[in-house]
Amino acid sequence: AGDTVEVTCDSTYMLAGQPLLMCQDDGTWSSHLPKCSQACTYPGIIISGTMSSVKFYYPLHDNITYTCSSQFVLHGKRTITCLEGGKWSAPVPSCLPRP
Repeated sequence: AGDTVEVTCDSTYMLAGQPLLMCQDDGTWSSHLPKCSQACTYPGIIISGTMSSVKFYYPLHDNITYTCSSQFVLHGKRTITCLEGGKWSAPVPSCLPRP
């Protein structure tokens, strides 16, 4: 009783639940064991544009949509998806000045 454990996940996984657990007097943990699920890390920012969501981790199959400021045009995929193995479906697009 009284021992504490910290749960962590591999870099391509995200933690759902409390990372710190304490062994209680009755031998049970202070909360449910957290789970690690596949995820992608932050893909990067787009210059002269915006992205639909900014997080440290994105769950599997999560999408990010990029848009450019009005004086720029998008070059690349507008929407990217988090795939198995922590990979994105395409690189972050860029915003190029309109001709």
